[in-house]
Amino acid sequence: MITRICTICGQLFRCYPSDNTVTCSPQCRRERARRNATGNGRKWGDESKKKLSDKGQTENLKKGTEAALKSPIAGPYETHWEALIWQLQSPEGKIYTCRNLNLWLRNNKDILPSTPELFKAGIMQVKRSLQGKRKPGVYTYKGWRLLGWRKPQDKQGGIIMKLSKQTYNLGKIYAAVAEAIPQQNTATRTASAAMHPLQSAGEMIRLAGDQHKLSPELNRELAELYDGVSDDYPEHLPIDEQGNWYLGYYHRFGHKTLTIKEAREKAGLTQTEVAERLGVSQPAYKYWETGERNPKQETLERIAKAIGVDPETIKK
Repeated sequence: MITRICTICGQLFRCYPSDNTVTCSPQCRRERARRNATGNGRKWGDESKKKLSDKGQTENLKKGTEAALKSPIAGPYETHWEALIWQLQSPEGKIYTCRNLNLWLRNNKDILPSTPELFKAGIMQVKRSLQGKRKPGVYTYKGWRLLGWRKPQDKQGGIIMKLSKQTYNLGKIYAAVAEAIPQQNTATRTASAAMHPLQSAGEMIRLAGDQHKLSPELNRELAELYDGVSDDYPEHLPIDEQGNWYLGYYHRFGHKTLTIKEAREKAGLTQTEVAERLGVSQPAYKYWETGERNPKQETLERIAKAIGVDPETIKK
């Protein structure tokens, strides 16, 4: 054993000659690590930044970058080829539809509760929660809700749903929220909702949010149903189209989807029994049931068959 002097407190301490330690205690070790980590040693210097910037900035690249920023499909415009269409709901219940979220945030800073960067980060966390990729889930950001997102319409119109399908989905949205707050689902309100589906759906979601009735499962269902609703959906629905709204409304009430666990328990089966029918282990099946792993559509159909229910009645 040899004696050394602690570089932090100056006290003498005993250690083996082969030890590399220079501090006498865990407290001094932490203090030494803190001091060594303090400063600008890990930050990029101006000279390093310039060296890296100059490395790839050829004349052609400079011209290409300038042209890309002016291009309607590559620049900061609504027509950017990767821009999605987003639907957001403010704390007051107003629904905003935009294409290219970054551009919309920069142009609407006055209505945001934080900077565009922080708002975007918060909405992305909500999106991940609705996709089941974040646990525990976060379904609002400072009172703002994400109702849906989708790709813009292609030339054949194959991405945006037809008006009848959109109306059907809005009917299901209204019924799903009305189930959570039945006291608000009056006959008068329902009749008005059939004439103004988009506005009424937003109003019901706001009421449910105020009463803390929007569960993570309901938020995910609403996001899936909103996906595909066009930003130019009519404010007033024609009388001949309102039947599709009622069809979605009553279909949602009469054919409620179940989670895998709810379907299994309703069928009176154990996890082990279902796993044996699927030919997998019980722990593997449990991951699907608890949502730790999202099953593919074909796997979901196999699970429904093993339980003995229609695949349409089971949701992920």
